[in-house]
Amino acid sequence: MAVTGIGIVSPLGATAEEHWRRVVAGERAGRWLPELSDGLPATPAASWMHWCGAPPRGWPPCPEPGVLNRLARVATADCLAGAGSEAIDSVPPERRGCIIGVSKPALTAPPGEPRNLSADALDAGGAAALEIAAAYGCEGAVSTPAAACATGLVSLIQGAEWIRRGDGDVALAGSADWSLAPAYLAAYRRLGVLARAGDDPATACRPFDRDRSGFLVGAGAAILLLEDWDHAERRGASILAEWLGSALVSDAASLVDFDPSGETPARAVRDALHRSGLARPRIDVASLHGTGTLANDRCETRGLTAALGEAARSVSCFSLKGSIGHLMGAAGSVETATL
Repeated sequence: MAVTGIGIVSPLGATAEEHWRRVVAGERAGRWLPELSDGLPATPAASWMHWCGAPPRGWPPCPEPGVLNRLARVATADCLAGAGSEAIDSVPPERRGCIIGVSKPALTAPPGEPRNLSADALDAGGAAALEIAAAYGCEGAVSTPAAACATGLVSLIQGAEWIRRGDGDVALAGSADWSLAPAYLAAYRRLGVLARAGDDPATACRPFDRDRSGFLVGAGAAILLLEDWDHAERRGASILAEWLGSALVSDAASLVDFDPSGETPARAVRDALHRSGLARPRIDVASLHGTGTLANDRCETRGLTAALGEAARSVSCFSLKGSIGHLMGAAGSVETATL
């Protein structure tokens, strides 16, 4: 499976190129969000009443209503700008797929925009996938996975497996998320997973740090163009990466917590490596979920160590959430696209 296009809208930039440039420069996107805090002063004393997060940076205005649709539109356009329109146009419509996940509806409009109830309706369910499918003539598989923080990864896996089965030649796959709404932020705060912002939200999320306290919520989208390898070679595509395999597992421990043993993520890593035909010593880099919560980072560390054994010591590990926050349903797609 070939990856021939990558599009990103993140708290660091509205294109994959800008996002990557700011990531490698070590920039951080967290900031106070006075537009969600009824004008409360951003002081340490009032920080418990004041929301912070990481909204998308510099994304252009888009005429379509619905913030999730707009995020998906911008990311898809960025993806195909790099891949070339012939990547889609050269394939019969019934061989084009569109799998764009959304973990939940957006409850607020972007800063400076009025709330639009008709636009809210367009952000529900599979609207983003249907919108993109209609725009690019995708008449094959069109679906909207919803799997909490794994939504983006599940979408990519579904797109890759659809092509691997021989049902299609190309798929636009990824996810979009806008969780910067007081109702969602209040729920995360009640769960105890939001970072203590103090006086500097930019440094609040510190995955795997001894003094970590949680995450900031971000927003964004990423779309990958997945393509049958032979088809990509025939059209002379520039292949950015090879998709070898994947695995889906669940520990079924709790709606909001993990099995602390780490065995479930270990099983996911083992299964993915087995299906990819990779030996453990060939793993050089691991992009971890790394939310910065006490439970996740501990569980994930145990899981990776159990799966890779001594080889885990030589693997370079990182988490993007210190830079862009937790993009929730878009986390898996944006972080995979960054690789």
